[in-house]
Amino acid sequence: MRRYITEFIGTFFLVLVVALTGNAAAIGTTLMVMVFAGGHISGAHYNPAVTLAVLIRGKVSSRDAIIYVVVQIIAAIVAALIAKWYMGDMGVATMDLDGKVFKVFIS
Repeated sequence: MRRYITEFIGTFFLVLVVALTGNAAAIGTTLMVMVFAGGHISGAHYNPAVTLAVLIRGKVSSRDAIIYVVVQIIAAIVAALIAKWYMGDMGVATMDLDGKVFKVFIS
């Protein structure tokens, strides 16, 4: 059970930092801290793609891999909902591609 809680916490904070800051240094630092904090407990996958790679290498059982992925998805959804609640309708990103401005609204 500790492994699954560790995966939840690590994935939650990683997605929350990505959603709230988008800053590469903050994301990298958060990932580094979470790997050091939880790597010895769960392997610190924090991402379904990493869990799949570890499964393919045979370092985790199919049962654990499925539970890890489900926990990671739930943690990501919870973090995204909290980020959306915190940011409200302020989440607007603009890009200028060849003189055309594209707006992306987070809703």
